[in-house]
This record gives sequence, C-alpha cells and structure tokens, in this order.
Amino acid sequence: MQHLCLLAAVGVTRHKSKELSRKQSQQLELLESELRKEIRDGFAELQMDKLDVVDSFGTVPFLDYKHFALRTFFPENRDANDKNESLTALDALICNKSFLVTV
Repeated sequence: MQHLCLLAAVGVTRHKSKELSRKQSQQLELLESELRKEIRDGFAELQMDKLDVVDSFGTVPFLDYKHFALRTFFPENRDANDKNESLTALDALICNKSFLVTV
C-alpha cells in the first residue's frame, strides 16, 4: 500500500513539474516575442525619425570630435572656459598610462 501511494505521489509530482516547465517555456516564448516586436517597432520608428532629419537638413547632422566629447562627457556644463579646462583634464587622463591601466 505504501509503495502504491509513493508511486502515485512521484507520478503526480513529475506531472506537475512537467506542466510547470511547459507553462514557463510558453511564458518565456511570449516575452521573447513581445520583446522582438518592441525592438522591431523601435527600430522602424528610429528609421523614420532619421529620414525626417535627413529630409529637413539634407544630410545626417554630426558633430566633430571636440563637440561630441563635450556633449557626451560634460552635458550640463555650458561655460566655454570650463569646457576647455575639462577637455584638458580629460586629455591628461587619457595620456596617463597608470590611469588607463587602472580603468
């Protein structure tokens, strides 16, 4: 009798485990599908935005390295003297080998 109950318990446990695994797989596939759709939609939207920018300016606008670095590393800083000092400090860090090794 005990063996029969034990076998029934093992069978039920295995069945529930397989069912839970199948449900989790379905949920994961659904999430992946939604993520792929969001990525596709976002990419299409960015492409349309790019086309709008190109249509309004004639080309894709870009910044030279100095202005790109300023806006990337120091977005809030508006004073020109502070920008030049900051770029000089950044240049010193980039040229410092011990700094680069620790980074």
